[in-house]
Amino acid sequence: MRRLASCAILLGLMAGPGVADTPPRCALLGQMAVSSWLEMLGALSGTDSTTADPIIARLDGLTGIYGALSCDAAQLQEAMDCLLTQSGNIRADALARQCMQQSGMTEQN
Repeated sequence: MRRLASCAILLGLMAGPGVADTPPRCALLGQMAVSSWLEMLGALSGTDSTTADPIIARLDGLTGIYGALSCDAAQLQEAMDCLLTQSGNIRADALARQCMQQSGMTEQN
């Protein structure tokens, strides 16, 4: 069920505005990493810590590839930090999209 929710979030992010001056593979990997980061935050809030292990492994793999492709790590870090610091009555996918826009990973509407 969690994987289905993650896929839905990722599809929602990809259906959003176009990507700014970011190579397509960096844009896709960045969105996948942000989605995994969001999923990990949700898993860590639960009581079963074993659900976080595969998410952390996936996130580690995505961020490793992101760095190996020389994608803009500062943008990714800013988007992930934004997810930690922003709160309010906003859906997770909308917050992720907003954070990626603020970091420059995607175009502003």
